[in-house]
Amino acid sequence: MSKRLLSRIDLDALFDQLRVEPIAFSECFIAPAWALAFSATPASGLHYVLHGEGELVLGSGAPVPFGPETLLVTPRDTPYRIQARSTPEARTGCGGVVAVTIDLGQPTLKRWQAGSDEPALKIVCGHFRAIQAGDRDLFGALDAPVVEHSGKDSVGSLMPLIRTELSGNNTGGRTMAAAMLRQVLVILLRRGLAEQQSWLGALDLVSDEQVMRAFSAMVHEPGAAHSVMSLAQLACLSRSAFIKRFQASFGHPPATVLRELRLLAAADRLLRSRASVEQVARGVGYASPSSFSRAFTTRFGVNPAAYQASAEE
Repeated sequence: MSKRLLSRIDLDALFDQLRVEPIAFSECFIAPAWALAFSATPASGLHYVLHGEGELVLGSGAPVPFGPETLLVTPRDTPYRIQARSTPEARTGCGGVVAVTIDLGQPTLKRWQAGSDEPALKIVCGHFRAIQAGDRDLFGALDAPVVEHSGKDSVGSLMPLIRTELSGNNTGGRTMAAAMLRQVLVILLRRGLAEQQSWLGALDLVSDEQVMRAFSAMVHEPGAAHSVMSLAQLACLSRSAFIKRFQASFGHPPATVLRELRLLAAADRLLRSRASVEQVARGVGYASPSSFSRAFTTRFGVNPAAYQASAEE
């Protein structure tokens, strides 16, 4: 089934349920004729060029040039190199390559430097995951780099702020960084839609419009009395056809995805509101607070009351 470009409604539904995780953001400084070589990691790369011109080399592919104010997205599980533009020094052997191994368990700020001369490239380097319902990585199928010149838009201010939030012991720093990273991805996708960029076709998007109609209802109204039959009716499909096509789109049956969406919505409400656990449970479609508590604890490893209390500390 071919991918189609997202509609505006699809984009809203996508980001309402998307879990964004910033990982291992760094400051990168690259001198003329030098390069940083990043090892393959199970997370997508996200880099913003603050200053200078250079080239991105994915695996053994051809160099892709870029300039300042450019946003680069690199595929997961693929090594890549970011290098300053070739100079006479590079041909005389004065340059070099510094290997970078990303520790996905260490999100704090690091500084990577290639060469001791004045940097020709200054970049905010990071990695991230963007997980959809059904544990599907939005960028997991990307097989070529995304190179987007952002100009003087908000991406240029957001990327350094993400780095700053992750660099210290700021209260809620990781949550703030995730919120700003979400904004960066919205801007990236919005621009891709406006310009009909071909890389959108490589993203792991739901292309079944009828299934997406039901999924949007699940995202926007997680507390509604949804059933497989009512969702099938929204999709204008028979019950069996809906289950089959939903499973093909998300890799899980409707009830499993609905439970995940309800628990994610509950976690957000527990952190952002003063509602009681019982009120939150009812608001996301659980008639029994005890059933909600068991499901929440299984999903997040902590009971709802303790989860809510952690946000108040």
